[in-house]
Amino acid sequence: MTHTPTKPSEAASASNAKLWLQAACIFAAAVACGVIYNGASPLGVRPPQPVADAASGGPGGVPAKPDVTRPGYANATLSITLEALPGMATPPPPNNPAPALAAPQTQLPGMTWSQVQALMAAQKIVLVDARTKAAFDLGHIPGAVLLPSNASVTDLQSFAALYPKDTPLVVYCSSTSCHTSQNMAQQLVTVAGFKNVSHMPGGFAEYTLAQTTPPPGKP
Repeated sequence: MTHTPTKPSEAASASNAKLWLQAACIFAAAVACGVIYNGASPLGVRPPQPVADAASGGPGGVPAKPDVTRPGYANATLSITLEALPGMATPPPPNNPAPALAAPQTQLPGMTWSQVQALMAAQKIVLVDARTKAAFDLGHIPGAVLLPSNASVTDLQSFAALYPKDTPLVVYCSSTSCHTSQNMAQQLVTVAGFKNVSHMPGGFAEYTLAQTTPPPGKP
């Protein structure tokens, strides 16, 4: 029997085909194993789920559970909501009340020197000089009593003890530019408790001018 030798090219082709077949089998086995592991493992890749429709709610048409807003106090920094206990009153928001204004002073009536002069002649008023003692000693309206605007509370109380609280008082100072007569008149009302107090805005200057001006009809 005669043995025909195999050519080298045919042997190489058969070997390559065998290698390719083995590689294909190994690849197919690897793919099958990967699919099985992916389905069994919780870490496996899953196909994307359908997005829930806004009108139907959650997946499968099940309405989504609405968000519940809980009452309480929220911290803006930590974004934490503390639930209020039942029966707990919610504190009102802080407010900053405006400072209380001082009560307005009583508007005291004013009088001219001619009115004061007539009342003094009838002994119906007590005329009070609110200037300093030095100014009083230099000159004052005759019949006036001295009660300086810087008098202490004790001095006011001593003065108030001399007259009934319903005694008509008229206070004057230097002139219209001087406001100590108004201040003293207010103290006689609020501190000393007098009920009938007026002031003469023209003051000692109005009195002095009246003394140096001749009456009408005389040269």
